Amino acid sequence: MLQILVDFASRIEVPDADVEEKRVAPTVKDDNGSGSPVASLIRVHSSLQMPEDAFVSVPYGHRWFWIDDRDIQSKQIFSFLMFIFTLVETGGKEGAPVVTVPVR
Repeated sequence: MLQILVDFASRIEVPDADVEEKRVAPTVKDDNGSGSPVASLIRVHSSLQMPEDAFVSVPYGHRWFWIDDRDIQSKQIFSFLMFIFTLVETGGKEGAPVVTVPVR
């Protein structure tokens, strides 16, 4: 799971100013051998203003990061990742309280 997240994170479109200030590593740009870049499975945008039409958004530092509500592939990938997180959740499994009923 961690490797999947690292791979997706390496392709997030990060602001040039943050790369120049050494806050983040530059976005990985793969090519398919023909010189054209490989399309990312998920597209995460960033801006200084809160997005108006986002499927999901989060403020981080001095910017907003979001997935556009019109980007079906990114929405599906993000939803799949959230589903996988629920499957690997290791939180406490508190059961119902035990009730003892006396029987004669």
